[in-house]
Order: sequence, then C-alpha cells, then structure tokens
Amino acid sequence: MKRLAAWLGAVAACVMATEAVAQRIEIEVCFLEVDAEDVQGVVFENDGVGSIALASSRDALVERLNHRKETDVLYSSSVVTANGSQATVKAVTEYIYPTEFGVHVATTTNGTTVSQQLAIVPNYFAMREVGVILTVTPEVTSDNRLINLMLTPAIVDPPTWENYDCLYVDTVGNEHHYNARQPIFPVRSMDTRLTVPNGGTAVVGGVAIEDRETSGKRRLLVFAKASSTALAPAP
Repeated sequence: MKRLAAWLGAVAACVMATEAVAQRIEIEVCFLEVDAEDVQGVVFENDGVGSIALASSRDALVERLNHRKETDVLYSSSVVTANGSQATVKAVTEYIYPTEFGVHVATTTNGTTVSQQLAIVPNYFAMREVGVILTVTPEVTSDNRLINLMLTPAIVDPPTWENYDCLYVDTVGNEHHYNARQPIFPVRSMDTRLTVPNGGTAVVGGVAIEDRETSGKRRLLVFAKASSTALAPAP
C-alpha cells in the first residue's frame, strides 16, 4: 500500500506539472533613426553599442523626440512567443548575388592567327536579407513582475558594389583581366540583454553613423516593450 501511495503521489505531481500555467509574451519593437544631437544628455548604462537608457533619461528622450520632425521610424512591429522561446521579426528584401565566376572561352582561327574571346559567367550565388531584423528571447521571472530580454536587432543596408580585378591565362598563354563585382552590405547591429518590468519599455541605443546627405551624425534607437499574460491550462 505504501508503494501504491507513493506512486499515486508521483502521478499527481506529474499532472500538476503538465497543468502549469504557460506564459505568453508579446514584444513590441520600434526602430528609430534620430539626429545624434537628440540623444545628447541621455544617460545610458554601459554606454556604447547595445547601451540601455536609464528610466529618467528615457522619459526625457521620449518627450524630446515627440517635438522633433527629423525622427525616422524605420520599422515598427510586434511578435508573440512562449516564455524562453526565440522569436524573429523582419522586414527585408532578398538580394541574390554571385559568389563564384566561370570563364567561357571561344576560340577562333584566321589563317595562322588564333584568338580567344572570354565570357565571364556567374556560377554560384548567395542570398542576403537587407532590411530590419530582430531576434529576441524573453524570460519571465518567477513572480511575473520582470521580463529578461535577449535582443539582437540589426539593420542591413542595400549594398555598394566593388569591382575586383581577376586574372585569367588562356591556353595560348595570354593574360586576360576582368572585373568581378561583389557587394558590401553595411550593417548596424547590437547584441544586448536587458530587464524590463512586465508591461514596461526599454530604449537601446546603437552606434552613430554619418548621414550621407547632411554629413551630420545619426543614431539608431530601439524601443522594446514586453508584456506577459498567463494562458489557462487546457481542460
């Protein structure tokens, strides 16, 4: 009988574990690009890439941005995921570009003269996503008051193209030079971990970049809000 009671107790514990309330976390994100002057005086923890604005500075920053016309909203979205599960939100365009090239040779003979003409043909391709990409993993504390967020936001800009000089030596021994165009993708990214109150918002500040049109400095900001709701166990 004691063994049966112990077994029933173990079964009951398993049932309670499977009926544990699950957590669903909604994460709202907004990517902003602002003038670097707009974040002057804002106090960040761990100032630099992936730095987090303190609450007092965050409120002042929001108030300041509300009166600015030069603020660019790059992307705004939300995603729902389970506690501890990684989620990805993105707004991208796929760029397909060649990674390897082949040389096709056409040989012509005119009397004793042999000439070769080259055709450069791409053989292999790769794909790169260009746009806004955010990977986030939330973890709710046991008291449901705080949410830890592992954030990896990135903005990949359209590529600039560079010509690389390549050399091909044909069967006659002649050297031929040709250009192989390859893309360079500018990337602004952060990798940070932060804690927000359930339903609260954090501001993550990125690196400053130079505005090509005005030669001024621009800075990427990411606003992240996380909220947790409990899901009732299945009947």
